[in-house]
Amino acid sequence: MAYLASDTHHAECAPVAHQPAPQIAQLVVSKWRFPVALAVFLAILSNNAQYSIYGSVTATAAQHFESSTTTITSLALWNSAAFIPSFYPSTWLLDTHGIKAGLITSGAINSLGALIRWLSFYSSTTSSRIAMLYTGSILCGLASPTATDTSTKTAALWFPENERLLANSVMQLGTPLGIALGSFIAPAIVNQDPSLIPALNRLMFILAAIFGLSSFLASNNPSTGPPSASAAARQDVPFWEDMLLIMKNGPFWILVWVFAVIIATFGTMVTFVSNYAQPFGYTETDCGNQAIVMVGSGILMSLVVGYILDRTKAHRPTIKILVTLFLAGTGVFYLGCVNPGQLWVLYAGSVLAGIGGIPVVGIAMELGAECSYPVAEAISSGILMLSSQVLTMAMIAATNSLIDPVNGTLWRGLILIVAFAGSALVAAMFYSAPNRRMDLEKQYEERLKLANAFKLLKCVDCFG
Repeated sequence: MAYLASDTHHAECAPVAHQPAPQIAQLVVSKWRFPVALAVFLAILSNNAQYSIYGSVTATAAQHFESSTTTITSLALWNSAAFIPSFYPSTWLLDTHGIKAGLITSGAINSLGALIRWLSFYSSTTSSRIAMLYTGSILCGLASPTATDTSTKTAALWFPENERLLANSVMQLGTPLGIALGSFIAPAIVNQDPSLIPALNRLMFILAAIFGLSSFLASNNPSTGPPSASAAARQDVPFWEDMLLIMKNGPFWILVWVFAVIIATFGTMVTFVSNYAQPFGYTETDCGNQAIVMVGSGILMSLVVGYILDRTKAHRPTIKILVTLFLAGTGVFYLGCVNPGQLWVLYAGSVLAGIGGIPVVGIAMELGAECSYPVAEAISSGILMLSSQVLTMAMIAATNSLIDPVNGTLWRGLILIVAFAGSALVAAMFYSAPNRRMDLEKQYEERLKLANAFKLLKCVDCFG
């Protein structure tokens, strides 16, 4: 329930997770929440666009840089690996200095990485161009967690409880849309001409700089007051105390496995879709369409699920249903691959994987904040994203090693995907942690109703 600035309510908020019960004077929904969310969305979009630009022009980029295609494809791996050392400083930055400092830092590092990749054009030797290419890609990777981890904190501090999940989901859509943007822009500009790679890099730097400037739209907290009881009840806790609390939280680590598996398996499916399907007789166009269907269906489902769950609060049963759909999608996709000519089966698997996979991102981030409250949202989101990055790298490496030496197919890699999806479903069935923020907000509303009823009775007595 959201309270407008004209509505003032006085009620005591029940304590949650050993916090004292603060007096909440006013819950206010700020109109500035939308520009702040836009700044977060653009930061995530820009960073993921940098990640994906060479994926669709690998051979052409290799010609320009006078390197192998393996060198170009390894940039994505180094970008993901950079997430790991950046986890602690980015989480600390968001926790101690807030949203605005995090977004400005992320935008600056991302822009610097894009600039270095563009300036590699002016280098005189192949080795120095490659070194600058790697340096720029790693810097973009270092900027990633600060951008990605901001969405849950922004949703918690700026949005009321009936908008939080949808807001988080929309901000996180910057990831698939950013990847799609990079994948679309690159071939449109390069058009298989190696000499146009610098033009591509220049455009990506300009976009990074422009999107980075949007970070100045952000503020750490609404000046009008907190939008929810959980935001108002939050107290500043030292960073390491938050870390110790979350390390001891068993249900949160169940959620970590579910989240990491879904993100890693979905990412691996999109990355290797051609490797999975083409050896069984499907065309490049067929494979490209599968990736589009997975991402497109997932985006639509995220918006629908976010809108519904913000009103029903049925996060826990929904994540179990979604993981079930994702498991079914991986199984159907496997059957479509190994049975050539069954394109409709392949599409069915892609749709199920999309609608079961992408919506889990926002829901799991919100549940991570729920079960670990009052731990700072940047910490729970950071751990979730770190785990998914590590598992993604491991699954990509494992998939590369599972190519059938006889016929060159990846049927064993598909079995790995199905097996991991099954483990996520098993873990999801055991997740039953309380929704601490929602419970606090429900208690606040109940006390508010009692307080209003008491005021009404006093008014009746006065006029009686």
